[in-house]
Amino acid sequence: MMRHVALNNRGEQMVQSWVEAETAGCDLGDARLNRHLGAMLEALGERPGKSLPTAFQDWSNTKAAYRFFSNGNVSEDKILAGHFAASALRISETDGPILILQDTTEFSFKRADPFRAVFRPFAITYTSYTSRSFRTKCSPRVILRVQ
Repeated sequence: MMRHVALNNRGEQMVQSWVEAETAGCDLGDARLNRHLGAMLEALGERPGKSLPTAFQDWSNTKAAYRFFSNGNVSEDKILAGHFAASALRISETDGPILILQDTTEFSFKRADPFRAVFRPFAITYTSYTSRSFRTKCSPRVILRVQ
């Protein structure tokens, strides 16, 4: 597990997990929702790129994740607020130039046999606009914007 070192208000070092660092500025209006977000991010971080059922490994956790996302207090903006706050902090602590690279990717999901699609569209297409920041001598630091 990746850990971050942060300073408390007395200048003492505190060790945080990457989830704690990324969600510190996130407020979903309920401490239980904030904790559940952290637990879900840990599970997804252990299995990047996997589907929710695969990442959560059992039906009860998968169902809890779907309930979490359908909660009226949970939104993309609220979830990303913590990440954006952590990103701004990392950028402010960085010496030297920071490169902001933008990528536009179009995803298209098409049925193999479009004539079998009676009630559903035979293709779904969406475009992702992503910006990432890089320090000149290191690996990617943050996702700055997703649209």
